[in-house]
Amino acid sequence: DGAYFKQKQSNWDWYVFGGTRASFYGEVFEDPVYGAGVSVAPSSRTKLALDMYMGHERQYTPRHFSLHGPVAAIYRRITAEDYEDSVDSFSAIISVSHTVSENLSLFGRLSLYDEGGEEVLLNAAGQIPGWLDLTYDITYRHQFNSIGDRTNDITGFYRTIGIYEEYDNLFISVYRPITEKLLVSLETELNFTSAEDRANRDYQRYAAYLQGEKLFGGAELDARIGVENWVVSKGGGSWAVVGEVGRRWDNIQVALGADYQRYRDHVIESNEALLL
Repeated sequence: DGAYFKQKQSNWDWYVFGGTRASFYGEVFEDPVYGAGVSVAPSSRTKLALDMYMGHERQYTPRHFSLHGPVAAIYRRITAEDYEDSVDSFSAIISVSHTVSENLSLFGRLSLYDEGGEEVLLNAAGQIPGWLDLTYDITYRHQFNSIGDRTNDITGFYRTIGIYEEYDNLFISVYRPITEKLLVSLETELNFTSAEDRANRDYQRYAAYLQGEKLFGGAELDARIGVENWVVSKGGGSWAVVGEVGRRWDNIQVALGADYQRYRDHVIESNEALLL
């Protein structure tokens, strides 16, 4: 529950909001969040924006014990108590977008978080007309330092996989029609991190897709097939083959899909005995 207000002017607008969150995490329903933002368009091709967010969150963390077995279960039921902590998070995001021409648009964003965790994103998207007839999208991300605990809205998966370390990420996708109804797309993503652990891994992702619309004569079916490969550091990775067939009407869409995935990972086993 909350309130949101936005005011639009001729070449700029602003907004404010505040309230409590709807969240997957039930214990934060009553924790407050606030935010505000402003954007201005100095020209028809350029837009500047500033967005700010602040949130407070109470956290309840269960105590952990090193005991195991029936004795530990009884002991835990008798003595286990959750302890309460709190997290306050603030973020400010500065972004700029500019349309260079009908075939090229640029976007940049700088995200600033309290206690570090700054991230920059640069994007270029557009078309290469003529015999190439390509549509492309290129995105580069760089995180300058580590990101730890935040409120659930902006923390990512910190409480599951831990701290995000510095990284560089490059994503490139290209699309090209091969007939009036068929389109082929290629994607690649390269990620390089400054640390190697469960949450921070170097990886390369490669994918190719073939899709079409209104195929097979009067059936007018949409179809898509693709293959994807992940190469992950420390011996991990996967292969996947995906396919989907569907039909669209004015207000209804029905699709049937299937995929096959083969995973590969590096497992470390420990022979240390558990202490009772």
